[in-house]
Amino acid sequence: MLLLQNMISMRKENYQMFKKGTENFNLPQWDFDEHPDFLDDINPAFNVIDQNLNMAKADGADALQRLNVLTPVVEGLTEDVTHAKHDITDLQTRITNVEHSDVDTEARIVALEEHDRDLDRTLVGFDESNTVLSTTNKLTAYNVANTTGNTYLFDDTEHETNYRVGASTVKRRCRKFTTLAGQVGKVNLLDNLPTAITPFTINVLMKSEESVHEVQGIKYVSAENALTVELEAEATASIEWYVTFEYYN
Repeated sequence: MLLLQNMISMRKENYQMFKKGTENFNLPQWDFDEHPDFLDDINPAFNVIDQNLNMAKADGADALQRLNVLTPVVEGLTEDVTHAKHDITDLQTRITNVEHSDVDTEARIVALEEHDRDLDRTLVGFDESNTVLSTTNKLTAYNVANTTGNTYLFDDTEHETNYRVGASTVKRRCRKFTTLAGQVGKVNLLDNLPTAITPFTINVLMKSEESVHEVQGIKYVSAENALTVELEAEATASIEWYVTFEYYN
Protein backbone atom coordinates (compact mmCIF):
# COMPACT_ATOMS: atom_id res chain seq x y z
CA MET A 1 0.00 0.00 0.00
CA LEU A 2 2.81 2.37 0.91
CA LEU A 3 4.54 1.52 -2.33
CA LEU A 4 1.39 2.40 -4.29
CA GLN A 5 1.07 5.75 -2.52
CA ASN A 6 4.73 6.50 -3.26
CA MET A 7 4.23 5.56 -6.88
CA ILE A 8 1.14 7.82 -7.04
CA SER A 9 3.09 10.60 -5.37
CA MET A 10 6.00 10.13 -7.79
CA ARG A 11 3.53 10.08 -10.64
CA LYS A 12 1.97 13.35 -9.43
CA GLU A 13 5.35 14.99 -9.11
CA ASN A 14 7.00 13.58 -12.20
CA TYR A 15 4.28 12.63 -14.58
CA GLN A 16 2.22 14.80 -16.83
CA MET A 17 -0.02 13.25 -19.41
CA PHE A 18 0.83 15.89 -22.01
CA LYS A 19 4.02 16.70 -23.77
CA LYS A 20 3.44 20.35 -24.56
CA GLY A 21 1.78 23.31 -22.88
CA THR A 22 0.61 26.81 -23.70
CA GLU A 23 3.24 29.48 -24.32
CA ASN A 24 2.66 31.72 -21.33
CA PHE A 25 1.36 29.52 -18.47
CA ASN A 26 2.20 26.01 -19.72
CA LEU A 27 -1.40 24.91 -19.56
CA PRO A 28 -1.89 21.33 -20.84
CA GLN A 29 -2.10 20.73 -24.56
CA TRP A 30 -2.73 17.09 -25.60
CA ASP A 31 -1.97 15.15 -28.73
CA PHE A 32 -4.13 12.32 -30.12
CA ASP A 33 -2.14 9.62 -28.39
CA GLU A 34 -2.32 11.33 -24.98
CA HIS A 35 -5.02 11.16 -22.32
CA PRO A 36 -5.67 13.94 -19.85
CA ASP A 37 -5.11 13.31 -16.22
CA PHE A 38 -7.40 15.43 -14.08
CA LEU A 39 -5.25 15.31 -10.99
CA ASP A 40 -1.88 15.98 -12.53
CA ASP A 41 -2.86 17.95 -15.63
CA ILE A 42 -6.17 19.77 -15.30
CA ASN A 43 -6.18 20.67 -11.60
CA PRO A 44 -2.80 22.49 -11.72
CA ALA A 45 -3.90 24.19 -14.93
CA PHE A 46 -7.10 25.45 -13.29
CA ASN A 47 -5.07 26.65 -10.30
CA VAL A 48 -2.85 28.66 -12.62
CA ILE A 49 -5.92 30.07 -14.38
CA ASP A 50 -7.61 30.88 -11.05
CA GLN A 51 -4.56 32.63 -9.62
CA ASN A 52 -4.02 34.72 -12.73
CA LEU A 53 -7.71 35.55 -13.03
CA ASN A 54 -7.70 36.69 -9.40
CA MET A 55 -4.65 38.86 -10.00
CA ALA A 56 -6.27 40.25 -13.13
CA LYS A 57 -9.42 40.98 -11.15
CA ALA A 58 -7.45 42.77 -8.46
CA ASP A 59 -5.51 44.72 -11.07
CA GLY A 60 -8.79 45.58 -12.83
CA ALA A 61 -10.34 46.84 -9.57
CA ASP A 62 -7.25 48.93 -8.90
CA ALA A 63 -7.30 50.27 -12.45
CA LEU A 64 -11.01 51.10 -12.12
CA GLN A 65 -10.33 52.96 -8.87
CA ARG A 66 -7.55 54.91 -10.51
CA LEU A 67 -9.79 55.57 -13.51
CA ASN A 68 -12.51 56.91 -11.19
CA VAL A 69 -9.95 59.25 -9.63
CA LEU A 70 -8.49 60.37 -12.96
CA THR A 71 -11.81 60.81 -14.79
CA PRO A 72 -12.75 64.16 -13.10
CA VAL A 73 -9.19 65.36 -13.60
CA VAL A 74 -9.31 64.50 -17.29
CA GLU A 75 -12.75 66.07 -17.63
CA GLY A 76 -11.45 69.24 -15.94
CA LEU A 77 -8.42 69.28 -18.21
CA THR A 78 -10.69 68.77 -21.22
CA GLU A 79 -12.80 71.74 -20.14
CA ASP A 80 -9.65 73.81 -19.60
CA VAL A 81 -8.40 72.85 -23.06
CA THR A 82 -11.77 73.85 -24.54
CA HIS A 83 -11.60 77.22 -22.80
CA ALA A 84 -7.99 77.63 -23.89
CA LYS A 85 -8.99 76.94 -27.49
CA HIS A 86 -11.73 79.57 -27.25
CA ASP A 87 -9.28 82.04 -25.70
CA ILE A 88 -6.72 81.32 -28.43
CA THR A 89 -9.36 81.80 -31.11
CA ASP A 90 -10.45 85.07 -29.48
CA LEU A 91 -6.84 86.27 -29.24
CA GLN A 92 -6.22 85.36 -32.87
CA THR A 93 -9.32 87.34 -33.85
CA ARG A 94 -8.18 90.30 -31.77
CA ILE A 95 -4.68 90.16 -33.25
CA THR A 96 -6.18 90.07 -36.74
CA ASN A 97 -8.40 93.05 -35.88
CA VAL A 98 -5.42 94.94 -34.44
CA GLU A 99 -3.37 94.19 -37.55
CA HIS A 100 -6.21 95.43 -39.75
CA SER A 101 -6.58 98.48 -37.50
CA ASP A 102 -2.83 99.17 -37.75
CA VAL A 103 -3.00 98.94 -41.53
CA ASP A 104 -6.03 101.25 -41.57
CA THR A 105 -4.33 103.67 -39.16
CA GLU A 106 -1.16 103.74 -41.25
CA ALA A 107 -3.24 104.40 -44.36
CA ARG A 108 -5.05 107.23 -42.58
CA ILE A 109 -1.77 108.71 -41.37
CA VAL A 110 -0.40 108.62 -44.92
CA ALA A 111 -3.62 110.22 -46.18
CA LEU A 112 -3.46 112.89 -43.44
CA GLU A 113 0.17 113.62 -44.23
CA GLU A 114 -0.69 113.97 -47.91
CA HIS A 115 -3.70 116.10 -47.01
CA ASP A 116 -1.48 118.25 -44.79
CA ARG A 117 0.97 118.75 -47.65
CA ASP A 118 -1.92 119.63 -49.97
CA LEU A 119 -3.27 122.02 -47.34
CA ASP A 120 0.11 123.69 -46.99
CA ARG A 121 0.34 124.12 -50.74
CA THR A 122 -3.24 125.43 -50.79
CA LEU A 123 -2.54 127.92 -48.00
CA VAL A 124 0.57 129.16 -49.77
CA GLY A 125 -1.45 129.59 -52.95
CA PHE A 126 -4.25 131.23 -50.99
CA ASP A 127 -1.87 133.69 -49.37
CA GLU A 128 -0.43 134.58 -52.75
CA SER A 129 -3.90 134.87 -54.30
CA ASN A 130 -5.20 136.85 -51.34
CA THR A 131 -2.36 139.36 -51.65
CA VAL A 132 -3.08 139.86 -55.33
CA LEU A 133 -6.85 139.96 -54.75
CA SER A 134 -6.55 142.45 -51.91
CA THR A 135 -4.49 144.81 -54.01
CA THR A 136 -6.80 144.35 -57.00
CA ASN A 137 -9.92 145.01 -54.94
CA LYS A 138 -8.47 148.17 -53.46
CA LEU A 139 -7.40 149.43 -56.84
CA THR A 140 -10.85 148.67 -58.24
CA ALA A 141 -12.56 150.48 -55.38
CA TYR A 142 -10.32 153.49 -55.74
CA ASN A 143 -10.69 153.56 -59.51
CA VAL A 144 -14.49 153.34 -59.21
CA ALA A 145 -14.44 156.19 -56.74
CA ASN A 146 -12.29 158.18 -59.13
CA THR A 147 -14.26 157.58 -62.28
CA THR A 148 -17.79 157.76 -60.88
CA GLY A 149 -17.24 160.62 -58.53
CA ASN A 150 -18.35 158.67 -55.46
CA THR A 151 -15.88 160.59 -53.36
CA TYR A 152 -18.00 160.10 -50.27
CA LEU A 153 -15.98 156.93 -49.75
CA PHE A 154 -13.00 159.17 -49.16
CA ASP A 155 -14.77 162.18 -47.66
CA ASP A 156 -12.52 162.29 -44.56
CA THR A 157 -15.61 161.79 -42.40
CA GLU A 158 -16.07 159.27 -39.60
CA HIS A 159 -18.53 156.46 -40.39
CA GLU A 160 -19.64 153.50 -38.25
CA THR A 161 -19.02 149.97 -39.55
CA ASN A 162 -20.70 146.65 -38.79
CA TYR A 163 -17.63 145.48 -36.85
CA ARG A 164 -17.54 145.43 -33.07
CA VAL A 165 -14.77 144.86 -30.55
CA GLY A 166 -16.44 144.00 -27.27
CA ALA A 167 -18.98 146.75 -26.69
CA SER A 168 -17.20 149.20 -29.00
CA THR A 169 -18.25 149.85 -32.59
CA VAL A 170 -15.45 150.03 -35.14
CA LYS A 171 -15.42 153.33 -37.03
CA ARG A 172 -13.85 154.22 -40.35
CA ARG A 173 -12.35 157.34 -41.94
CA CYS A 174 -11.37 157.41 -45.61
CA ARG A 175 -9.44 160.21 -47.25
CA LYS A 176 -8.13 160.89 -50.71
CA PHE A 177 -5.62 163.67 -51.33
CA THR A 178 -2.66 164.57 -53.53
CA THR A 179 0.89 165.62 -52.75
CA LEU A 180 2.98 167.41 -55.35
CA ALA A 181 6.33 166.48 -56.80
CA GLY A 182 9.19 167.32 -54.53
CA GLN A 183 7.35 166.24 -51.37
CA VAL A 184 9.69 164.68 -48.79
CA GLY A 185 9.58 163.94 -45.04
CA LYS A 186 6.46 163.53 -42.94
CA VAL A 187 3.07 163.35 -44.58
CA ASN A 188 -0.08 163.64 -42.46
CA LEU A 189 -2.42 161.02 -43.88
CA LEU A 190 -5.20 161.77 -41.36
CA ASP A 191 -5.35 164.35 -38.60
CA ASN A 192 -7.84 165.56 -36.03
CA LEU A 193 -8.57 161.96 -35.05
CA PRO A 194 -10.55 161.27 -31.84
CA THR A 195 -8.53 160.90 -28.67
CA ALA A 196 -7.91 157.56 -26.93
CA ILE A 197 -8.60 155.37 -29.95
CA THR A 198 -7.20 151.94 -30.76
CA PRO A 199 -6.26 151.18 -34.40
CA PHE A 200 -8.21 148.31 -35.97
CA THR A 201 -7.00 148.29 -39.61
CA ILE A 202 -4.85 150.68 -41.66
CA ASN A 203 -4.69 150.59 -45.46
CA VAL A 204 -2.84 153.23 -47.43
CA LEU A 205 -2.35 153.13 -51.18
CA MET A 206 -0.21 155.58 -53.12
CA LYS A 207 -0.71 156.04 -56.85
CA SER A 208 1.76 157.77 -59.14
CA GLU A 209 2.25 157.90 -62.87
CA GLU A 210 4.52 154.89 -62.65
CA SER A 211 2.78 152.48 -60.28
CA VAL A 212 0.26 151.80 -57.56
CA HIS A 213 1.41 150.15 -54.37
CA GLU A 214 0.66 149.87 -50.68
CA VAL A 215 2.55 152.07 -48.26
CA GLN A 216 4.71 150.68 -45.45
CA GLY A 217 5.91 152.39 -42.29
CA ILE A 218 2.63 154.09 -41.37
CA LYS A 219 2.45 155.39 -37.79
CA TYR A 220 -0.46 156.33 -35.58
CA VAL A 221 0.79 159.19 -33.36
CA SER A 222 -1.63 159.36 -30.44
CA ALA A 223 -0.05 162.54 -29.06
CA GLU A 224 -0.90 164.32 -32.30
CA ASN A 225 -4.13 162.39 -33.00
CA ALA A 226 -2.75 161.81 -36.46
CA LEU A 227 -1.83 159.09 -38.93
CA THR A 228 1.52 159.81 -40.57
CA VAL A 229 4.16 158.36 -42.88
CA GLU A 230 7.71 159.44 -43.78
CA LEU A 231 8.79 159.93 -47.40
CA GLU A 232 12.48 159.17 -47.29
CA ALA A 233 13.12 160.23 -50.89
CA GLU A 234 11.86 163.27 -52.71
CA ALA A 235 8.86 162.48 -54.87
CA THR A 236 9.60 162.93 -58.58
CA ALA A 237 5.92 163.35 -59.44
CA SER A 238 2.63 164.04 -57.77
CA ILE A 239 1.17 161.23 -55.65
CA GLU A 240 -2.46 160.37 -55.05
CA TRP A 241 -3.05 158.97 -51.58
CA TYR A 242 -5.96 156.67 -50.66
CA VAL A 243 -6.22 156.24 -46.89
CA THR A 244 -8.57 153.92 -45.00
CA PHE A 245 -8.27 153.89 -41.22
CA GLU A 246 -10.53 151.84 -38.90
CA TYR A 247 -10.45 152.27 -35.13
CA TYR A 248 -12.50 151.98 -31.97
CA ASN A 249 -12.58 153.55 -28.50
